[in-house]
Amino acid sequence: MNKIKLVFTIGDLENLTGISTHTIRIWEKRYKLLCPERTDTNLRRYTSNDLRKLLNIATLQKHGERISRLALLSTHELECQINDLTQHDDALSPSLNGLKVAMLEFDKTKLEQIYQQLSTQFTFRELFQNILVPLLIEIGRLWQTGNLCPAHEHFISNFIRKKIYVQIDKIPENNHVAEDEFTRVVFLPPNEMHELGALYLYYRLLSVGLHAIYLGQSIETTDLQAIRDSISGRIMYISWWTVYPEKAGVAEFFSDFKNKLLKPEDQLWVTGHHFNLSSPPAPDTNIFVFKNPADLFHKLFPENSKV
Repeated sequence: MNKIKLVFTIGDLENLTGISTHTIRIWEKRYKLLCPERTDTNLRRYTSNDLRKLLNIATLQKHGERISRLALLSTHELECQINDLTQHDDALSPSLNGLKVAMLEFDKTKLEQIYQQLSTQFTFRELFQNILVPLLIEIGRLWQTGNLCPAHEHFISNFIRKKIYVQIDKIPENNHVAEDEFTRVVFLPPNEMHELGALYLYYRLLSVGLHAIYLGQSIETTDLQAIRDSISGRIMYISWWTVYPEKAGVAEFFSDFKNKLLKPEDQLWVTGHHFNLSSPPAPDTNIFVFKNPADLFHKLFPENSKV
């Protein structure tokens, strides 16, 4: 298999592992831990193997190992200790690091191997909450600091999207609660393309037997009219915002949605990054804004509110 060779600076290693550049330099000098190549201007350049080794060391340090001992281990011996960790309950940290490296190398086979191993230890909900959500948060941080390109984000997002759809396909078509008064319509607003949160929410709704329709990315308010015209009962519109609409357009979005679409018996529920950073508006009695997704999940699934 041809791997994509990636080259990292010492600053990249700090951002990706949480180990400071000062500490990395000391370890290199004292323990010969890494032997980076140098550019013509004497700048260090590290490989993905260096990154993997440092991530493994960072994980083992968190579990009480001393750097003086870890520095004596070969790469294979470090990986064996990481594999031992993943066989126990505390599989999350090394697995998260493994997924991160596989993403950076665009290694689909490695991603699948780690995912399948985790699937034997955790339910999909546990895996999504404890591994995939932290991974997505980390991806967002790395993207903001310039350590990821859009291709990395798309690669891992498509992998996670596929896994959610696999879980959706396992749910029987007749898995509906007859007494449910709402049809829940899950959609993303215009220009919003980050759908994993909304897609997972749709899976959760179906898994507990609630009637739901998933429309996906970038849906105009006017396009929702076809849904409203075809459904005679109450509708709960649920939207998950990551980037759009921009903050300046939030009030206008709510006003437009209410005037063009909402019937008195309908509801609009919204969550997303916007409202986690500032106090959400309270535009109307049948429009509900949740400052973070956890609050929305708690309201929708009160008996088991974890994501």
